[in-house]
Amino acid sequence: MADIELVIKIPDRKWKFIQADMYAGILDVGLYDAIKKGTPLPKGHGRLKDFDKIEWYGCDFEGRGCIEAKGDCSVCNHANCYAKQVMELPTIIKADKEQE
Repeated sequence: MADIELVIKIPDRKWKFIQADMYAGILDVGLYDAIKKGTPLPKGHGRLKDFDKIEWYGCDFEGRGCIEAKGDCSVCNHANCYAKQVMELPTIIKADKEQE
């Protein structure tokens, strides 16, 4: 059976119990260990996106020029093309609302 990666929210108190190897109400040892080995997201993080999904396009080096700047690569210096692609990526995990 394949593993699955999850993002879950648990109370800070339970996280501290688990990190200290204290009982936190979880009887499944495998699940307990998986939570203990998990990576907490930093407080105030921004939107998380899968940047490997970008199919980088931008300036067409075959002479047609920049897609976004209607042919003039000197206008965008590729940044506009790449920024648009990043903004179009779907958000996997929303930003931490405490810091928005």
